[in-house]
This record gives sequence, structure tokens and C-alpha cells, in this order.
Amino acid sequence: MKKTQFLLFFFIFIFFKIALSQYNSVLSSGNWYKIATNQNSVYKLDYSDLNSMGIDISDVNISNIKIYGNGGGMLPSLNSDFRY
Repeated sequence: MKKTQFLLFFFIFIFFKIALSQYNSVLSSGNWYKIATNQNSVYKLDYSDLNSMGIDISDVNISNIKIYGNGGGMLPSLNSDFRY
């Protein structure tokens, strides 16, 4: 490998390493709960629902609660299964 090819490869490697290290996913921190539904519908989650799932609501700031979906599709049961 020529010196210029090596230097080009090295700079590309460093660029991608820096770019990927600055990527922060919303999934990288916080407490996460998977809530399954068995029908297409609108659901209401209230204090008693969350409390019955074992979620300690007393320390939760309501404005920090966020619900993420999967574009209307089901998530696989196993994390190792393929997903879009």
C-alpha cells in the first residue's frame, strides 16, 4: 500500500470514528419499558396502569415521558430478530 493510500485510509477511518462517537441515540439512557398491545386502537395509560407494571411514578417528571412507536408495525419479541 502506498503512503498516500495509507494516509487517505487513515483520515477516513479517523473521520468516521469521530462522527460515530458523537451520535447519541434516545435509547442510550433512561428507563425503558416495553408495553405490548394486541389490537389496533387508541390506548390510555394512567397512574394505576403504570403503577401495576411496577413503574415508580413518584419520581417521574410527567414532561419527560415519551412514547415511541415502530411505524405501526409490531416489534419482534426477541431483540436478536431482524427489524426495520
